[in-house]
Amino acid sequence: MKIKEIIQYMERAFPLTLQESYDNSGSQILFPDSDISSILISLDMSSEVLNEARDSSCNLIITHHPLFFQPLSRIDASEPISQMIIKLIERKISIYSVHTNLDKIFHKKLSLYLGFMNASLLIEKEILDGQPVGYGSISILKNEISAEALLFLLKDKLKIDFILYAGDRSRKITSIAFLNGAGGKSIEKIIKNNHVDCIVTGDIGYHDAKFAMDYPVMLIDAGHFSTERVLLDFLSSQLHEYISTIHSFENIRILKSVKEKNPFNLYC
Repeated sequence: MKIKEIIQYMERAFPLTLQESYDNSGSQILFPDSDISSILISLDMSSEVLNEARDSSCNLIITHHPLFFQPLSRIDASEPISQMIIKLIERKISIYSVHTNLDKIFHKKLSLYLGFMNASLLIEKEILDGQPVGYGSISILKNEISAEALLFLLKDKLKIDFILYAGDRSRKITSIAFLNGAGGKSIEKIIKNNHVDCIVTGDIGYHDAKFAMDYPVMLIDAGHFSTERVLLDFLSSQLHEYISTIHSFENIRILKSVKEKNPFNLYC
């Protein structure tokens, strides 16, 4: 199976036309006619992920965040990013990124993964095949949950060492907005356009928290890393289904990175 076959599938499943104007999803470094050995999926491209791909004999890395957001001005072998690019090319490892176009398809998966089944689209952006797509979801709970119980659930299901939150841990919650990744900048818009008791997202800032406290809406910052790692499971299952259906005779491994880690730690 050629790398270009997987790329063609990815661009049918997650059309590049869905990506935001600032994004750079798609091929980053590509050897389209190479036979696929194995595929490694990660949130980001890094030297750790590169070494993991080498050690696992993967010649295709699919990342969520693009390696290139801006055009390169130079390649300098003394700089870390340039060193990585040189190694990728030397080892003929292809990189493909699926970012905001995946987010828009993925939008309900975080709430469903956490067990909140009654989910509807939070922020509609456009229509794909007659269905609205966009970012995040809102779950209306049949039975209320305490903020304390929700914090425990998130920590357990997302395997998080620590969670930041703003609000009363004893309050009861009946509606939750979920927005994976950098949803902090959308806090004000979510609160003004929706009636929710709680927002679960990442990258929440001080002024976001102060704004929410006036309404009041519980904020839970489960982290950019942890709220987006969930989509790797979704992407892996989609690739497995495609490869097993189209090329059932091929034994192509699809691995999720175990080397990349949340860059943040908590010092107490």
